[in-house]
Amino acid sequence: MKQLLHSAGPHLVAALGERAFAAISSTLSSLSSPVDVVELAPTPLGTGAGDTSKGNPVLAVATSLTSNGTKLLVAAARQDKTLALYSIDLASLSAAKTEKSAIGMARPTTVYKTHKRVGSLLFATVPGKSLEALDVLIAGDFEGSVIAYPIPSLDAEVPGENVSRLLLGHTTSILTGLRMVKGADGNSKILTSDNDEKVRVSSFPNTFIVEGYLLGHTDCVTSLDAATDASCPYCVTCGGDGTIRLWNYLSFEQIALIEIEIEEERGSDDDKKIPTSVGMSADGSIIVVSWHGSNFADVYKVTKCDGASASLQKIQALECPQQPLVVAFLTDGSLCFLAKDPAYLMRFEPTRNDAGEITSFLYVTDACGMCTSLKEIGAAGNIDMPASILEEDDLTGKLALRRKMDNVQDVRKKEWNNIKRKEINKNRNIRRKKRQRERAQLDKSETN
Repeated sequence: MKQLLHSAGPHLVAALGERAFAAISSTLSSLSSPVDVVELAPTPLGTGAGDTSKGNPVLAVATSLTSNGTKLLVAAARQDKTLALYSIDLASLSAAKTEKSAIGMARPTTVYKTHKRVGSLLFATVPGKSLEALDVLIAGDFEGSVIAYPIPSLDAEVPGENVSRLLLGHTTSILTGLRMVKGADGNSKILTSDNDEKVRVSSFPNTFIVEGYLLGHTDCVTSLDAATDASCPYCVTCGGDGTIRLWNYLSFEQIALIEIEIEEERGSDDDKKIPTSVGMSADGSIIVVSWHGSNFADVYKVTKCDGASASLQKIQALECPQQPLVVAFLTDGSLCFLAKDPAYLMRFEPTRNDAGEITSFLYVTDACGMCTSLKEIGAAGNIDMPASILEEDDLTGKLALRRKMDNVQDVRKKEWNNIKRKEINKNRNIRRKKRQRERAQLDKSETN
């Protein structure tokens, strides 16, 4: 999975092919308010060790506001195995803002070389007792490792030193999702999903403590998201098995399940309906899912939730002009999709009932300054968006994450792991040992 869209407050960072942009808005009150669009300058050629023979696309982006709210931190990982940090001064942008949206360029303050390609990113703070808290950038790569990189001084451009710490690893598995959650007790956890059907819940910063697993998927977990409200201990996943699952990551229990019937639309095994991206609102009340090769996204409401069980009620099917690739929520509850060209970015505003609950979403892309700015940039640059955020096989062009159970036999179905065969072998060993004892007793009696 590629993390091509990320939000922080009213701001967004989006990856459009080989280019990445931060869309910065001063307010959420007006969709048409001026928006500053800052392009993230690419790292110099030859900086990393990745294969760029087919281009150098951005594979993951992330953004976060500094504690004082004056700067926007942005990170971008690319195909060439580089991880770049950017710092955007919001005060200077605000002072230079005019009635027309401005487009600027941000150069990396730090560049790290990564051992493997990175597919997911997040900013975090390591709490300190005797020392000050340390801000870090956490990266999940395609080898299954989660690595923390320090964030140096933002006042000057400095080279990225090879100073990093391995936090955890999913052995021989591709990492497909990475989220940080903070509980009401102030303790943080890292949620990581992988291609081997599981989600791991690890303590943070003591990531060597594995608190538990979320188990239930029967195919790869394609996307993971979690509520950011500390009072809501819920996360949501979707997978190649066509299911959407709601979890309580404190009790490690599945509390709701939606099973989508995977149908062959055009007679090809590769056209099956697979959920590729899932998003959860800050309070955990709304879940949005997009599908591989589909222009529709489904909106579910979490109802009857008592901590141990819940239900997911479908309240809307959003029909989008172009295929949605990745979903992200803004702080006002509005919904943004990174999309196929020529839309690039789509936005939906929530409508609420008298109780303040979201009942549906309304398409407002044409009135959104962020969307129109990125659409103009994408059209001017003739940027071609990928068909999916999932990995594709270089030879066949088919999805590489989805396990082909017809070709790769499930270990649970292996002959040597068959329960009946185990019982037969157990009884055979008992009979063999009995014969050996009888033969030994016979030899002993003959000797006497």
